[in-house]
Amino acid sequence: MAETETDMAQPHISGAEPATKPKMTRNRRPRLSEFERKRRQKERWMKHRVAEIRIGLNNTDRWARIREEYQLKDNPSVAAFLLDQ
Repeated sequence: MAETETDMAQPHISGAEPATKPKMTRNRRPRLSEFERKRRQKERWMKHRVAEIRIGLNNTDRWARIREEYQLKDNPSVAAFLLDQ
């Protein structure tokens, strides 16, 4: 049996939550301006970039490392060779 809207409006039978409890809104934070959104996005990106530079990676090294990881998965002999070094 399908519940009607009036059934939905009734408080739970056990009385666990009162009928007057306010509903939480989906987004509690106010909407950011486009400028603020971009500033935060740039900040987040710079944080990652600084971390990469600190551990001595530039973009090409990063992709080389990713490719290497895939080779290790596919190629046990390459993995053994790299582990020996």
